[in-house]
Parts: sequence; C-alpha cells; structure tokens
Amino acid sequence: MPQKIMLYTSDRLYDHPTRILLAHKRREYETFPVDSPTVPSSFASFTHETKAPVYFEAGEVPFVSCDMVGTEAYIEERFAGHHTLPNDVQARFRMIGITNDLVNEAYPKISDINKHSADLTKIISDIARHMDEGGHIFSEELTFFDVFLLPIMWRLRKAHPGFKNTSHPFSAFARNYFSLPAFTETLEPLSDV
Repeated sequence: MPQKIMLYTSDRLYDHPTRILLAHKRREYETFPVDSPTVPSSFASFTHETKAPVYFEAGEVPFVSCDMVGTEAYIEERFAGHHTLPNDVQARFRMIGITNDLVNEAYPKISDINKHSADLTKIISDIARHMDEGGHIFSEELTFFDVFLLPIMWRLRKAHPGFKNTSHPFSAFARNYFSLPAFTETLEPLSDV
C-alpha cells in the first residue's frame, strides 16, 4: 500500500490545485502548515517565499518546484489515472504555459477578490480565448488548466453569489466541475474564501 502523501503549505489557495489533482488521481494526502514544528525550517522558508506547496512522499521530497505548476506537472506524470494534460507534446506544453499565465496573473489578485473580481474575470476570459479550438478547456474531461481555474471560479462565486446566475461563459463550467468528487473533497478544509 502506498504511503500517504504529505503537503507542507503556507497558503490554502496555492495548495488547492495540488489537492484537486491528488484527489482526481485518487491519492490520499494530508496537509500541514509549514509553521508546524514538525516541518523542517528549510521547507518553511521555501514555501513562504514561493507559496508553492512542498510535496512529500515515502519519507522524502522527490521533487521540489519553485512554482505550483511544476508541482502539479510532476503529480500528473507520477500517478496513473485520468491524465489532465494532452498527449500531444506541443499541446501539452501550450497548456502548461497558459496555466502558468493564469497562475502568475490571477492568483496574486485573489487575496482581495472583491477589489479584483472584474480583473480576474477578464484575465480568465483573455486566456481562455487564446486556447486552441481543440477544446482543451471547458471540455467534458477535467484538464490541467481546469485544476487551476476551479479555485478561482469557486472563490469568485463565493464572493459574488450573483456570478453563478449570469450567462457568463464560465457558469456552465462551474456547474459541471463544482460537483466533481475531486473538487468537492478538497472543500472540507476550506471554510471561507
């Protein structure tokens, strides 16, 4: 039986995509705040600086990324199950690049979501418009990009309840994915936006 994965984290938003992907891959995990006395201080300083969670498996850190997209790309390759990245190499790197754009542009704004909700909606719309016609996002299957988009959409909807009742292009996305077990299982620790 595989050992449970541990995530050392300083920010519940920034570890949310990791938790979604691990749940989607049906992997058990446990999160620990990096300020916990059991966490090595080197992890604590790294995680506070980058906000990327430190992924710990079988008593060691097999991979450390200075950004959260790198951590999820590792998890995607490491575990069997439904893959969230396209098989085609070019499409794969394109999705990782666009996901990085989403993280770099949108995630810093989420801490003040009331102030930045219009900006966040525009960022998501602009990035989505640049995705190829192949349906790599908003498709019936959860994609790598979706894993990072879900936490933003959830927080937008929580901060602005009217958001879910609009004809906004993301409302169908939200309806489809907010009921996914891989997503609902990650909401338990998230008591607020």
